[in-house]
Amino acid sequence: MDARISLLFSILKFLIILILSMCAGLIPQIHEKKISVSYLIQGFVYGQVILWGLFQIMAVPMIQLKLPFDVLYYSFLAVLSVVGVGSLYFLRKAKGRTYGGLPRIRFPMQYILILTLILIFVQMMIYVLYMHLDDDDARWMAEAGDAIEKGVMYLYNPATGEYLGGFAGELKKDVLSPMSMYIAVVSRFCGFRPAELAHTYYAPVLLVTSYCIYGLIGALLFEKNSERIVFLFSVAIINLFFSGPVPYQQSAFTLVRIWQGKAIVASIIIPLIMYLFLRIQKFDEWGDWLMLTAVALASCLLSGMGIVIGAICQGIYGIYSILTGKFKGLPYLLLALLIYGLFGILYIVS
Repeated sequence: MDARISLLFSILKFLIILILSMCAGLIPQIHEKKISVSYLIQGFVYGQVILWGLFQIMAVPMIQLKLPFDVLYYSFLAVLSVVGVGSLYFLRKAKGRTYGGLPRIRFPMQYILILTLILIFVQMMIYVLYMHLDDDDARWMAEAGDAIEKGVMYLYNPATGEYLGGFAGELKKDVLSPMSMYIAVVSRFCGFRPAELAHTYYAPVLLVTSYCIYGLIGALLFEKNSERIVFLFSVAIINLFFSGPVPYQQSAFTLVRIWQGKAIVASIIIPLIMYLFLRIQKFDEWGDWLMLTAVALASCLLSGMGIVIGAICQGIYGIYSILTGKFKGLPYLLLALLIYGLFGILYIVS
């Protein structure tokens, strides 16, 4: 019974982090006058990306200065609390809002929606009931475990346990993209082991986040609910049955290793960048431009691949924005490109 109670409290703590992040994710939408399902889903997605971006700002300097893991741990929890609770204050001040009900879905689309949700649930269970390990994953989990147990970040060889005293080999890259330290912070707060959190609890959340983004994209591309449902159903089918023989395809990233940094880039960051571009083309709101900056920081946190691909995507869109006369959010976009440039240079010279 004690073990079950402990597990329940760990899950509740994890939910607290997700709720606080969602509150932060609603701030870029503060101009919205109608609170709908899409509004809440978008806040859920935005919130996680904002959290990753904040963590990147805090973690990299602390790691470079070789500060104890406790400093990063307590600092990030303090920032998370301030951002989450502060977001509630600003959201409460927003006036003139209306509440939209659930969208009406006609026959036979209700059954297609139910089937889509079942497919997504089955994919979540792949992570809950099974687990994939490879060399990179073992390294990241070892780094997270060393931080919690030994109190230092990236100073031990994750393969041998040898104390290095500095950043060497693969660790040089991880210092600039310290997603494993994010796993360590969340694991310690919740009371999970790093591998337990990443493989069993966080992976389904990331999978749902990916599908939330595709659902939001469908809502922008299609006017009818029936078309949006078919679009999301098609994505679920492709992910589940069309991974093919290539090990680094989108489907494999989504269903086999989504907790790894480059897999999060493929499954979440790239679709989110595309979604933000679509929103900017349609609405041109400051919150969407601002999110491009948060996405840049999050991409750098996740992996070197995120630095390169994010910079290419946002750079091309910057050129397109200038050619089409969309100058409103260029300062945010330029800031995002500067972030990519800074971490890209550091990544090359490290």
